[in-house]
Amino acid sequence: MKIAFLVTCLLTTYSAVYAQTEPGRGLWSGTLQLNANQQTNLRPTDSYNHRSPDLNLTINHGVFLNRNWLAGGSLSGSYYKEVDKSQVAYLERTRWTGGLAAYVRRYWGKDQWRIFVGAD
Repeated sequence: MKIAFLVTCLLTTYSAVYAQTEPGRGLWSGTLQLNANQQTNLRPTDSYNHRSPDLNLTINHGVFLNRNWLAGGSLSGSYYKEVDKSQVAYLERTRWTGGLAAYVRRYWGKDQWRIFVGAD
């Protein structure tokens, strides 16, 4: 857990240091998320096993324009699979989704600290 937290902090710091609001500079960012849920009930009359892994990936890229405006796009995808096993039934569902979005942001601030307001 400590290693995951440290890697997250380093990636965030790298993005913050690299994101200079100068025309022509680019900003890359992304997320990778894995959620897993498993439930088991072993009662003799109603036993079941339920699993549902969920994987999400998002990649963002933007380019700074004049006067601290950032224009960019985002590509996202997710995979979800649900498996239910019980004494009377077996259920398996799989779902793939994807998306593409554009965004615009305006940055304000001095030196190292910046705030922004944006819209998708």
